Amino acid sequence: MNGKPLDTKQDPWAAFVGLAGKNVSLTFSNKPVLDDDARHVTVKPGDLDLIYRHQAWIESTRSYVERKTSGRVAYVYLKMTSEFGFREFTRQFGSQLGKEGLILDARWNQGGHIPYHLLDVLRRQLYFYGDDMRRTPGQKNYFLDGPKCVLINGVTQSGGDLLAYLVQKSGVGKLVGTRTMGAMVGTGGLNIPFIDGGYSLVPTVGFYDLNGRWTVEGRGVPPDVQVLDDPAAMADEKDPQLDIAIKLVTSELRGRTPARVVQPPFEHHGIASSTRMRAP
Repeated sequence: MNGKPLDTKQDPWAAFVGLAGKNVSLTFSNKPVLDDDARHVTVKPGDLDLIYRHQAWIESTRSYVERKTSGRVAYVYLKMTSEFGFREFTRQFGSQLGKEGLILDARWNQGGHIPYHLLDVLRRQLYFYGDDMRRTPGQKNYFLDGPKCVLINGVTQSGGDLLAYLVQKSGVGKLVGTRTMGAMVGTGGLNIPFIDGGYSLVPTVGFYDLNGRWTVEGRGVPPDVQVLDDPAAMADEKDPQLDIAIKLVTSELRGRTPARVVQPPFEHHGIASSTRMRAP
């Protein structure tokens, strides 16, 4: 990097310290020698690089689920339970409403607000069909009523803890992965700033269950199906937790008989289709 070899005794990212927003020359090759096959590129490290890589990971994972389930199962990644996370849920979920099952990935969830809205969407059931002449007949509304799995791990925290707790208590789906962090506390608005630019969040809200016992905080939410998130496997582009979730959802789909409702012919009920307004 910048004409100097990386120090293999240090973390690779140590060489990028202090270079955010600056042009950096990278030389790389699939061989451990500097020859004519080596490539040279100039990049500018910054926060956007991480965002783009994260979005690429989400899309590649969604495509993986699409291939493995022949397009039957939706995949949504939930980064947090605050405004950004809710917007991302809406964007990803809304484009997959025709699927028969759902995998909601809440691993590494950073928390946020109480996710009542997400639980409400996950619990919606099919009661009727609607017809829109501009679209395919038999459209469902904003929900997906098939089998669901929620992926969790030890970094699922705060609002992610609470989402796992609500999913488990409501029975809306199965939790797959490892126990959540157990940091389900509310910090309110009390933040203590430090002179180095950091800050400390002070917990001000605790949660107890309907039996009057403090819950989740310090304990976490255990999964229904425990699957370790093996770092070695994930570094090799494998995801054991996701694969188990795919098996669970597709297995449940095999036992479900899809609803086959034929749209009835249109009927006239004597209601005027339009009303002409007359000027006074």
